[in-house]
Amino acid sequence: MKTKNKTLAELMLESSMGPQELADRIGAGRTSVWRWMNGHSIPRNGQVKQVASALGIPESVVAAAITVARSRERRRELAASRG
Repeated sequence: MKTKNKTLAELMLESSMGPQELADRIGAGRTSVWRWMNGHSIPRNGQVKQVASALGIPESVVAAAITVARSRERRRELAASRG
């Protein structure tokens, strides 16, 4: 599976897992998962491990995906402030 520059949302899609299912599997709220997917917030370290386990991928891939989503969101915020 190619994972470079993928977001958590893209990794979840590849695993056929929606936000509610992931939230249920790791004991988090669906809103929290949505915020991670869209780069609005980041999960705690223990949650990164749980997400990785639920998706069957390495923690480093999940951490990178969250960073990609956060970077994209920051660019959108910056562009909107300049708009």
